[in-house]
Amino acid sequence: KNRGAFLGSGELLENSSLKESTRLGNRTFAEQLLAWTVHRRSLVSIPGKSLKSANISLTEESLSSLMRYVLLWMPGLAALLGLALLSYRKKQDRKQP
Repeated sequence: KNRGAFLGSGELLENSSLKESTRLGNRTFAEQLLAWTVHRRSLVSIPGKSLKSANISLTEESLSSLMRYVLLWMPGLAALLGLALLSYRKKQDRKQP
């Protein structure tokens, strides 16, 4: 049984990508990909990360402002953009013979 893998870019397997400490994920992925293609037992053994806790403190005023932004402004602006694009496309269709 043969195995193969196709990647969108060969940059992932370049020496510079594998040696940099900031690209540990690339090296781990390349090692696991190679192990998988040669039929080794350990298919996936990605080392775990330490958890970091993050806190967000919001006042009632900032929470209501955030909700207004997310529930009203963002969808409203997306709808306006969609209507403007629709209008533009209709005008372009009328111009074509």
